[in-house]
Amino acid sequence: MNPKSATPLRAPLLAVVLVSLAACSAPGPNPVEPDPDSEPFVGIPAGDPVTRPIGPSGGTIATADGAISLTYPAGALTTQTNITIQPVVNTAPNAFGLAYHVTPTNLKLVKPKIVTLSVPASTLGAVLPESIGMGIRKKTGGWWASFASTTEVSAAADQGAALRSNGRLIIVILSEGDLGTSEYTLIAFWQLTPASATVEAGGTGVSLTASACTQEVVDNDGVPEDEPALPICRPSIREGTWRVNGIVGGNNQVGTVSKGSTSSQAVYTPPNRVPSPNPVSVVPSLFWRARGVTKTFDSTPIRITVVSADLSGGAAGWEVGRSAWAAV
Repeated sequence: MNPKSATPLRAPLLAVVLVSLAACSAPGPNPVEPDPDSEPFVGIPAGDPVTRPIGPSGGTIATADGAISLTYPAGALTTQTNITIQPVVNTAPNAFGLAYHVTPTNLKLVKPKIVTLSVPASTLGAVLPESIGMGIRKKTGGWWASFASTTEVSAAADQGAALRSNGRLIIVILSEGDLGTSEYTLIAFWQLTPASATVEAGGTGVSLTASACTQEVVDNDGVPEDEPALPICRPSIREGTWRVNGIVGGNNQVGTVSKGSTSSQAVYTPPNRVPSPNPVSVVPSLFWRARGVTKTFDSTPIRITVVSADLSGGAAGWEVGRSAWAAV
């Protein structure tokens, strides 16, 4: 075929395509604007989703078992919006229970919403109720610890049947604005190891560590509300002060505690005689000089029982009962 003879055939075809595209792009009576911030759901579902429309007058959406609820106060939303909560398999580090994927994540909230997570006390196992906080997952995929969250213990009478069986609930509450959070769960912020130990009077000491389960970033923007959650807790960078039964450094009656390789690590040395009261409580206080904040562990002390040589069979040493976790 002569190349010149093909030109007249392409021109009409191009005209048809342009007309078709123009027709498709013409606005209809109710145009739907694309959502530039929408994101595909990538979690693994672990339950049925729940959806509820909430408008400018406000409202609350919750899962059937009451494990999570989101409350939008009046005036938080400017238009009626379908809010969806999808329980998903938890991928957060040092987490408890399920995670919950919430959409949409690009709401322009005028007022903060209230996120409430509730789990039976049995979900935490050996972890103390005061030891957890809210873990939030950003749209970028990373998990963060929200230091703005608060934790409380409550009866389960007003919750769903799935949570009432334990009789007590661990409730974590977070007031959050438009931060682009896509998932919520419960995580540990700190870990004390060991949580309990047994040593022989006058015997070998016990190594103690206060570990942070979040990345302690030093910068100059003030105390953060969020910090990246770590897969493995590690000794805190803060300056530690250790007390035995309220006495800084302890004494010969209750045992002494000296700093280890870092100030968030220490060694407890038992006294030569069994102290009274027994066990003793060892509590660290961690001061973050760069930020001017202090974390104390009065609600989660390390319990150390001191036994005489004849009761311990002459074998000095310690045994770990469980790890203690603590929230900031």
